[in-house]
Amino acid sequence: MTIIRDNVQALVCVRLTVPLENPEGGPPAVGYYRWFWATSSPEELRALIEDEVTDGEVDWDATEVNRADVDGLDPDVVVPEPHELAIWHRSGCAFFALEE
Repeated sequence: MTIIRDNVQALVCVRLTVPLENPEGGPPAVGYYRWFWATSSPEELRALIEDEVTDGEVDWDATEVNRADVDGLDPDVVVPEPHELAIWHRSGCAFFALEE
């Protein structure tokens, strides 16, 4: 069986296992969004991301996955060959508090 891989970008929503205190005194963070860029098949992507997330659970209903626009990326980002299964770029985390 041939696995077809493509460059994808995923805006992943993570629900933290343990909330994080807000250093500015606001409500604690209960989760975050983070971008991942990867070369994978749709079947492989879920496992790749779940292996990366160690501080909570991925909320797949709140996660968006699209084909990556590699031409629009920073020139310093190295995109691997299409046959290489990998997460090759990550953003920082944008934390959020519990909505009331």
